[in-house]
Amino acid sequence: MRPLHLEVVGLTSLRERQVIDFTDLDLFVITGPTGSGKSSLLDAISLALYGRVPRMGGQGNRELVSHGLAQAQVLFGFSAQGVTYQVARTLPRIGAQSAALERLDDKGDWVPDVVAGGVIAVNERLVQVLGLDFEAFKRTVLLPQGDFAAFLSGDPPERRRILTRLLDLGRFQVAAQIAGAEATQLLAEAQAAERQIAAQYDGVDQAALDGAHAARDEAVLVHAEAVEAQQSLSGLAGELAEAAGRATGVVAVDRELAAAERRIAGLADEFAAIEPEETAASAEAERAALALSEALRHREEALSALAETLQSTGDDAALADLDLALQTCTQEDARLRAIEDRRRSGEAELAHVAGALDQASAAAREAERVEAEAADADSAAQERREAARSERAVARDRDAAEREVAAADADLAAKAATRAAAERELSVAAEEAAAAQAHLDHLKGEDEAASFRTRLALGEPCPVCHHVVATIPTATALDYGVAAAQRASRSAAARHQKAVAEATAAIAAQDAAVARLAASHAGLSSLPSASPLAEAERAWRAAEEAATATSLRRSQAADARREAGQAQLAAHVAHAKAAAARGALAAEVAAAEGRRAAASARIAASFPETALEKVAAQVRAWRQQLGEARSAAAKARTACEGAQDVVNRSAAAVAAVARRASSVGDRVMHERGSVDPLLVRGGEFAALPPMPDASSGVGSVLHQLRGVVSDARIRLTDAAEGLKARRDAAEARLRDALAKFGIQPRTLVAADVQAAAAHFVTDAALRLQAAEATASRLSSDLAIKIRLETEASEKRRAATLHQTLANALQANNFIDFILAESVQRLAAVASTELKSISGGRYSLKARDIGFLVVDHANADEERSVSTLSGGETFLASLALATALAQSVTDIAGAAMGGRLEAMFIDEGFGTLDPEALDMVVEALERLRDTDRLVGIITHVAALAERIPDGLAVERTGNSSRVLVRA
Repeated sequence: MRPLHLEVVGLTSLRERQVIDFTDLDLFVITGPTGSGKSSLLDAISLALYGRVPRMGGQGNRELVSHGLAQAQVLFGFSAQGVTYQVARTLPRIGAQSAALERLDDKGDWVPDVVAGGVIAVNERLVQVLGLDFEAFKRTVLLPQGDFAAFLSGDPPERRRILTRLLDLGRFQVAAQIAGAEATQLLAEAQAAERQIAAQYDGVDQAALDGAHAARDEAVLVHAEAVEAQQSLSGLAGELAEAAGRATGVVAVDRELAAAERRIAGLADEFAAIEPEETAASAEAERAALALSEALRHREEALSALAETLQSTGDDAALADLDLALQTCTQEDARLRAIEDRRRSGEAELAHVAGALDQASAAAREAERVEAEAADADSAAQERREAARSERAVARDRDAAEREVAAADADLAAKAATRAAAERELSVAAEEAAAAQAHLDHLKGEDEAASFRTRLALGEPCPVCHHVVATIPTATALDYGVAAAQRASRSAAARHQKAVAEATAAIAAQDAAVARLAASHAGLSSLPSASPLAEAERAWRAAEEAATATSLRRSQAADARREAGQAQLAAHVAHAKAAAARGALAAEVAAAEGRRAAASARIAASFPETALEKVAAQVRAWRQQLGEARSAAAKARTACEGAQDVVNRSAAAVAAVARRASSVGDRVMHERGSVDPLLVRGGEFAALPPMPDASSGVGSVLHQLRGVVSDARIRLTDAAEGLKARRDAAEARLRDALAKFGIQPRTLVAADVQAAAAHFVTDAALRLQAAEATASRLSSDLAIKIRLETEASEKRRAATLHQTLANALQANNFIDFILAESVQRLAAVASTELKSISGGRYSLKARDIGFLVVDHANADEERSVSTLSGGETFLASLALATALAQSVTDIAGAAMGGRLEAMFIDEGFGTLDPEALDMVVEALERLRDTDRLVGIITHVAALAERIPDGLAVERTGNSSRVLVRA
């Protein structure tokens, strides 16, 4: 990963948007006063890539948002493995983070690299792109304060995890897992094939296949015999069918002639009984005709009398019309009397409604006046309430401002006390540091050799006499005193530096408290004057109560106005209804009088006397006279209809006898026609008599037909005996053939015999088909079994090969070997760098997965890296980080190249003397030659002078800005 550009806003002191371009930077420094925001640049990179910041420990990231802002935003562009990416992340003070990752496509456009999944998906994709998780990143690329030496002296499991991730050794673990899974799968498939062979193909072999072929050949012979038997039986069954058919034909003709003989006898009996019935029916028809003539004469007389009565009285419609006119007159007289009563009641109601309408209108006007007065009072009360609310708000603001001024004043006093204590601590620390340095100078003056002994190395020239050092003098008590004084001096210097930092922080805190107090005073002075808060609260509550009361009165007045309006509307409606009712009564009177006048006119047209009682009596008399005439006419009509029924029945009886006689004649001729074809059919078996002549009359035909049928039946009986003997001989030959082939049909009918023979052939064909299918199946199963056995053997061999590969790639074998070799190579490269920057005193040596320091100034003593001093630890850590950046591509292979194209260091340079600092700069400049970006946060002026390129962070008020210097 190599940084390209960074945009950040709202992160700690970087309140305003800052844009940094890393394109032209390789080795550069980041400078600025304490607290200006130098480390915030590294925080922004870490936040963009992982959503976390090392110094926050995974907690409290929201505290990084600038004071007073709602969120922090970071946009970081970088290149990785030849692809350009940019990640944007928002860190809100309240709520969840959001993140988006884009990449630059071939057209130069930014396209989403993660489409869905939110922050988690972006984080996982970034780890995949970078090849580093958060912990590995902050130990190899981003080296924050306190973590610089973690990779050198940290715990071995963490170092192992980082190297495994950095060198992508997980690919070998994945390969081992894939090989193991493949071995398991291949073994399972081989076992499945073997189980399939045992379950489905047990007993399938060449011997079974040979037996199936022999069974098939035998079935072929059996089928040929069955076809021959079918052909022979078909001929014999045909002979039997022909003989049986002729015998059956003779019997069938004789049976039909016997039925015809019985029908002919019945017709003769029926023909003999028809003549007396015909004579009796004719006499009865004559008597019925005379009775009908007398009934018709009486009916004509009754109808003439009814016509005379209708002429004098009128018909039923005229009488009903007079009844309706009488009823209408009576009803309309009663209705006119009722309408007059309702009219008098309606006039009284109309007068009452008019009075109520006047009262409702007056009440409505009074309610409107009261509501207007209540509205004016309510508006005035609302204005007084708003004024009281504004006065109360101003009083509350002044009260809060006064409390803020008091708190700021107390905070300033506390900050001043803290500053005084820090300055006192600084003075004490300065005195201790001076005393420790004076004591060290005194001891060095007593034994100059003690200051050089630590710089001697076997085989190297002495820095004083320039002779080759053969032995290193043994340390004396003074030597140990010098060493102790050196440690005391370093400790005092560290305390002094810490006191300086605390004093500086206390001064800054006091300045901030002064600024806060000034801001609080300014805010208080900008507020307008107001009444005391308690007095303003009382006034506001009184105004609220008054406004509530006037609102209630206004609501009550509105309710009263609505009620009065509703009463007025009801009175208007009632008045309109009463007026409409008066008009309706007038219309009813006119209609009733019209209907009575029309009824009176109808009565006057029929009677000169218009008294209703006399008219009703005359109508009743006419109705009785008309009923008596109609009753006489009805009786005559009924007698006539009875006589007509008798005539009809007599005629029907005569016709029925004639129809029966005709039917007997037709049936005689029909029987003659049905016997003729029977004689023709019987002529095939015997010589039969001829048919009688049809023109000799029904009786003669009946007699002759009976003789012909009787003679024909006698001759057919003799022919049937000879045909039966022929059928029995054919049946015997067929039974012998069936017994020969073992076939048993249901009957000896040709169809059943042929069906049984066909079934016999079908059986043989099915057995042949089954034998052929068995032979084919065994042949196919044997081929499948051979194939499965071959596949199972091959898969077992492949499973053994994959399992061997999986065992070789296990973490405790191949990967441990790779890790050990990688640590050895890192130690070799780091030793070269450490010797260079430590003046040849120290180098590193690998042990297992960790490192030891080799002290060349002390007889090449090997000891733990934790025994190094602060400055020595920095040098060793820097050498290891440099070696890691230079060698990771060679160690991991070309596929991993470019993963460590950047490194940021945020500590340690202040512990180096000028000579060591020069060596460190030279080492860092060598990294520049490898096209890597190295950023250094430092307060050391000499380092900033040696490295001209850099970023300068300046503090302006409560914010910082970043400038690129060259």
